[in-house]
Amino acid sequence: MKTLVLVLFFLFGFAAAQNKLYVRVEYNPSMQLLGFGGSGFFYDHILLLPDGTAFRFDDVSENFDQVLPGGINLATATATDLSNAGGTGGTYQDDGTTVQTSFGVSFATAGEEYSSVMEESGYMFIPPLQPSFITGEYNNFAGTVIGGGLTGTPSVAAAESNNYFFYADGKFGFEESSGVSSDAGNVGVTSSSEGSAAGSYLFEGYNLYITYNDGTQAVLPAYLWPPYQPFIDQILMVGEDEFLNEEESALPIELLPANGAVSPQPAQNPLGNQGGQNPLTQGNETQNPLTQPQEQTQTTEQNPLATGSPTTPTGNTVSGTVTAPAGITLSSALVIACPYTAATETDCIDAVIEGSGLYSLELPVGDYVMMAAMDATGDGQVNTGDYVSYQRFSSTGESRVLDFVLEPYTE
Repeated sequence: MKTLVLVLFFLFGFAAAQNKLYVRVEYNPSMQLLGFGGSGFFYDHILLLPDGTAFRFDDVSENFDQVLPGGINLATATATDLSNAGGTGGTYQDDGTTVQTSFGVSFATAGEEYSSVMEESGYMFIPPLQPSFITGEYNNFAGTVIGGGLTGTPSVAAAESNNYFFYADGKFGFEESSGVSSDAGNVGVTSSSEGSAAGSYLFEGYNLYITYNDGTQAVLPAYLWPPYQPFIDQILMVGEDEFLNEEESALPIELLPANGAVSPQPAQNPLGNQGGQNPLTQGNETQNPLTQPQEQTQTTEQNPLATGSPTTPTGNTVSGTVTAPAGITLSSALVIACPYTAATETDCIDAVIEGSGLYSLELPVGDYVMMAAMDATGDGQVNTGDYVSYQRFSSTGESRVLDFVLEPYTE
């Protein structure tokens, strides 16, 4: 029990330091219909700080033209940081069910859903990412046409494409191209490419951290939405732009854990060269998240705690495997899940990890910080010589598989 209490103390401290991001997305097709180009999407970002303050970055409402800022760690930014970045300050109250802000808007604590109908689109809660590699090819495309038709003038079409290539070893490439064409016969095309050698990257919290090969660094706002959709169907926001994964790309589209916290050095992928199979090469049809989300059909998947044939998960079970580093025997280990709103250890749920590395928890709907911990030193504390791994997780009432790879604990 002593080990449990100390691990819970660590989790509380970790969870308390995190800001929570809610995003409302509004689709306005008139931008594209009128030939002005752009995505036609506008965003209202609200960050809730643990001290009861809130900051809004809104380009949806009238007289607002604020975008989520870069250059700062959005998951841990202070009120001063966000004020200096141009955010609108305010306050909020959260009773565990509803968040009421001084901006005059309220939304469900657990988050709401996106709708292409502007009046029905809600504030989605965006869980902050653990240190992660988001692998695959992601594309942003914008185009516009001017003239032609009833105007009696030659039509001019312009388009621009930007592609990120994210790799499982923490490297990335970037490619951009643009072109202009006209039915009068004039054509111009420009392009540039940095292949797989642009630099290294890491996603963490609500940011994309980039280190270019020349040593310069960038900190960009980044997150995935809608969070309740399968990962393969989510849009990757980087800065002010939406990026969709390329279904025909040979790169696996995966969300992989990365060792360590934010660092200007290239992060190392603990999975090594174990590249996963790209599900898009299987001929599976996936939903375009830019359209109105549809209800997801529950599919049959393997329960790692079961033997024999795959079973259909039921309830809100979170289960998976905890893996110790090579050469280390797994023992004296447990998994703990604490809600973001936890006040005492009684609000948390824990399970002992079997010798085979398997665990299973029943979690009510909500947002959690989860940790797998192994007291290798046997002193009842989480310190140097022990092994931990944490993830942030949102339980939606459906069965999920969540695996942990233990890493040496560092102060």
